[in-house]
Amino acid sequence: MVVRKEFITLERIYKKKIKINKMKIGYKGLSENMTATQGVTWGKPKEVYEIGQIYSKENKEKPRLCTSDGYHYCNELEDVFNHYSRNGKNRFFKIEVLGNYTDDNDYESKSITTSFRIIEELGEEFFKEWDSKADERKEIRDLRRIEKNLKLDAVKMIQTKYPTFHVGGSIGLFLHGIRLKRWVKSPSSDIDMVAPYFILPEFESEDEVDDDEEFMDVDYKDAKASGNDFNETLLIHGNFGTVKMDYKIDPHQRYEIIEYKGFKYKVSPLLTIMDAKMKYAMNGQRKHSMDIKEMLFPKKLKTVKK
Repeated sequence: MVVRKEFITLERIYKKKIKINKMKIGYKGLSENMTATQGVTWGKPKEVYEIGQIYSKENKEKPRLCTSDGYHYCNELEDVFNHYSRNGKNRFFKIEVLGNYTDDNDYESKSITTSFRIIEELGEEFFKEWDSKADERKEIRDLRRIEKNLKLDAVKMIQTKYPTFHVGGSIGLFLHGIRLKRWVKSPSSDIDMVAPYFILPEFESEDEVDDDEEFMDVDYKDAKASGNDFNETLLIHGNFGTVKMDYKIDPHQRYEIIEYKGFKYKVSPLLTIMDAKMKYAMNGQRKHSMDIKEMLFPKKLKTVKK
């Protein structure tokens, strides 16, 4: 569960030159009477909401999902429909998140905040245009899920601190332009990193950084469980969760620089990654076999009847 804090004091802004976060937008569904039909009421009368009003509860540092710690909402409008269907009666709103908030790990599909403001109602004209862009939204949404599942932000943090590290495996394939269906649905099991010489990675733990800053911590494993040819296995912890990193030392392996969304990633050559994937597939690892088949045959071939 990822917890972030929105409030920062002026003293901290001036002392540490922290950038103020831009407005955080969310979406909320309500009944036709502007009440919440979902969530925890604890026997209290349902609150009737109004556009433009600010609603607040005790500003808990870590509001808990599915409790009365705050108000529930979704980061993506599509996720609201899991709780409030488009039945012609329910109403949908854009909100501004003002308080501390907690996101669900499931692609951040459900969230809770201690304070919010209703900005506007999403009406018929909005949904007419919104529905016309369904395919475009799905592509963007799938890409965002892939980036999160592959822990791309972890790779960026690692390579920022250790610029000699380059990445292979699934993340390397992704940065080379490959898109596999399983990346949308399932988190990656590991990050494959290569370094020219042994480095003992060290990062600041969660306790050593400010609440609004990203952190990364590392645990060393005594033995590798991956069954591959990497030298070390580490567990990396951060705002992105926990991911296993397989770490290989190879002073001869080349890398390429691929820019993606403004960051220049160091990536193992595509043929080097494919050579390793083919070797694992030949050794009977089904995941790699299915990946190769999908890359060769992105669409299933239809059987021709004679």
